[in-house]
Amino acid sequence: MDDVIFECEFLGREKGTIDVDSDATEINLIEMDIVSIDLGPIAKCSRLERLTLSENPLRDINLGPIAQCENLQELCLRWNQLDHVNLEPVSNLENLIEIDVSSNGLKMVDLEPLRGKHTIRDLYISANEIQEIDLSPLVDSRSLRYLGLTHNLLNDVDLTALSQCPGLRYLGLTSNRIGEIDLTPLGNCSRLERIELEHNEIEEIDLRPLDTCRNLEYLNLKSNRLQDIDLLPLRRSTRLRYLLLSGNSLRSIDLSPLESCENLEQLLLDSNELKEIELSALSQIHSLRELRLGTNKIADVELQPLKGLRSLRILDLSDNPLDSVDVTPLFYCEELRKFTVERSTPGRAIRLMADDTEKDRQRIPRAIQESQERIEWI
Repeated sequence: MDDVIFECEFLGREKGTIDVDSDATEINLIEMDIVSIDLGPIAKCSRLERLTLSENPLRDINLGPIAQCENLQELCLRWNQLDHVNLEPVSNLENLIEIDVSSNGLKMVDLEPLRGKHTIRDLYISANEIQEIDLSPLVDSRSLRYLGLTHNLLNDVDLTALSQCPGLRYLGLTSNRIGEIDLTPLGNCSRLERIELEHNEIEEIDLRPLDTCRNLEYLNLKSNRLQDIDLLPLRRSTRLRYLLLSGNSLRSIDLSPLESCENLEQLLLDSNELKEIELSALSQIHSLRELRLGTNKIADVELQPLKGLRSLRILDLSDNPLDSVDVTPLFYCEELRKFTVERSTPGRAIRLMADDTEKDRQRIPRAIQESQERIEWI
C-alpha cells in the first residue's frame, strides 16, 4: 500500500505536501488553507470515487489529471475562491454522477464537456457570479435530477435542453435577475418535484407547461413582480404541498384550481396588492397548515371555508384595512396556534366577533384563547 503525495501551497505557510492512501476511494481536503495543489499524482488513486476539495482559499485548479480517474463518481469544489474552472477533463469519465462548483466566484461555466454524459445526476452551480449560461450541452441528460443555479447574476436562462431531461426533480433559480422565463420545456419533466424561482424580476409567468408535472410538490415564486397569475395548470398537481407567492404585486387571484390540491400545506399570499380573496376552494384541504394573507389591501374576508381545517396552525391577516373579522369558524380549527390580524401602523383596533354559542366551548384553539378578551359575542 503506497502513499500518493500531493504538493500544495498553503495560506500563510510554506509549501508542503498532503499524503493520501493510493487505495483510497475518497479524498477529502476540507478547510486546509490550500491555495494551490498539483493533482498530477491523482492518477495513482485508481479506486478513487469521490474527490472533495472545498472550503479553501483555492483560486485556480488544473483538473487535467482527474481524466485518468476512471472510477470517479463525485467531484466537489464548493466553497473555494475559484473564478474559473475547466471541466474538459471530466468529459470521458463514464461513472461521474455529481459535480459541485457552488459557492465560488465563477464568472462563467462551460458545460460543453458534459454533452452526451448520460450519467450526470446532480449539478450544483449555485452561489457564483454567473451572468449567462448555456444549458444546451445538457440535452438528453436523462439521469439529471438536480440542477442548482441559485444566487447568481443570471438575466435570462433558456431551459430548452431540459425538455430531454425526463428525470429532473429539482430546478433552482432563486436570487438571480431573471425578468422572464419560458417553462415550456418542463412539460416533459414528469418527475419534477421542486421549482425555485423566488427573488427574481419576473413580471409574468405561464404555468401551463406544469399541467403535466403531476409530481410537483413545491413551487416558489416569492419576491418577483407578478401582477397576475393563473393557477389553473395546477389543478392536477395533487401532490402540491407548498405554493409560495408572497412579495409580488398580485391584484387578484382565483384559488379555485387548488380545490384538488389535497396535500397543500402552505399557501403564502402575503405582501401583495390583493383587495379581496375568496377562500372557498380551501374548504376541503385538510392538510393546510399555514395561510398567510397579511400586508394586502383586503377590506373584508369570509373565514367560513376554513371551518374544520384541523391542521391549520398559522393564519395571518395582519396589515390589511379590515374593520372587523368574524372568527367563529376558527373555533373549529383545533390546531390553530397563531392568528395575527393587527396593523403595524396606528389606527382603530380591528373588531373580532364570534357567535355567542361558542362562548362556553370546552376546547378552544390556543390562538383564539389568546384573543378571547377582544372578542365581541354576537
